[in-house]
Amino acid sequence: MTKQKAVAELLLAGAIWGFGFVATIWGVQEMAPFTFTAFRFTLAFLIFFGIMKLLGRKREMTEHFLLSMWPGLLLGISLLLQTLGLKYTTATKSGFITTLYIVIIPVCEWFLYKKKFTVLNFFMLLLALWGVVLLTGFRGGALNVGDVVTLICSFTFAAQILVVDKVIPKIKSGFAFNGCQTFWAAIPSWALTLALDPFPSMPTSFRFYFSFLFMVCASSLFAFMLQIRAQKVLVPFVASMLFLLEAPYSAFFAWPLLGEVMTHEQWIGAIMILFSAVGVSLLQRK
Repeated sequence: MTKQKAVAELLLAGAIWGFGFVATIWGVQEMAPFTFTAFRFTLAFLIFFGIMKLLGRKREMTEHFLLSMWPGLLLGISLLLQTLGLKYTTATKSGFITTLYIVIIPVCEWFLYKKKFTVLNFFMLLLALWGVVLLTGFRGGALNVGDVVTLICSFTFAAQILVVDKVIPKIKSGFAFNGCQTFWAAIPSWALTLALDPFPSMPTSFRFYFSFLFMVCASSLFAFMLQIRAQKVLVPFVASMLFLLEAPYSAFFAWPLLGEVMTHEQWIGAIMILFSAVGVSLLQRK
């Protein structure tokens, strides 16, 4: 795959994930977040398994099954937290807060691998955190629970990306790896579903099933496969720049579909988060 095609695929993945924030809000309005996530990844894996069996490529699935375990578990925890957060916060705020993982990754690398953490890195981190304060409207401890959960999810997303970075040289097929990680991603959500909502009532609205199938087919199976494919071709700097588009995409779709409008202060906070993420990516390039 050429670099130009990889860029195009990540642009498409960003648009899919951006709309995914809207689709998830529609889904959790009618189903518990952990149940929605459990069914989402389970159906994604079943579709993947059927495709691999039909194509006679079960050997590829076997090769990637254990390799995808930790990335899949971390992905499942991350999206469970993000989905739970979207029940209480807006799609726009969730998109920008999730972007913090790019700023968090250098902190994790400094803590875990003793990589250099510069003064500029520290400045970008402070800038991003101040952006979160403005975006969430935090004043004197009054922080929305959805914003807090989404903030935690940005840390788990950072961990997931670091783990994927370690195993990516061993990945032979982006589709096989991503399909296998959907199996592991379903486990955290099923644990909560069986404990808290073992017999969920099934929604009947068209909007719910549209959003659910979009998250299964477009977001879980297709977009994450594009991410793995592109990461094997693009340098981390370019990939991280394209990942940032997920946040403005979420705002773009949330405005007409959910009626979400941010204040001037919130937009300043969102821009500060994006600016810090771009700054960190530039520092990593050097």
